Amino acid sequence: MNCSDLYVLSTIACQLSNCLTDEELAVLSADLTTLADMLASILAHRAVCEVHANITALTQDGCSDQ
Repeated sequence: MNCSDLYVLSTIACQLSNCLTDEELAVLSADLTTLADMLASILAHRAVCEVHANITALTQDGCSDQ
């Protein structure tokens, strides 16, 4: 992991905390958590689909040789 990423994120968090109310920060935090969860779900689904596609391709290739 690149430490500069953590520095940038920390700087953004500090700046947002100076500009937004506690309620706005709470909503933004919840929304960003939801976004992160959705992106993780998309990546997991892609991985599963890729595995199934690879299995299907291997199975079809194996059957065509017989």
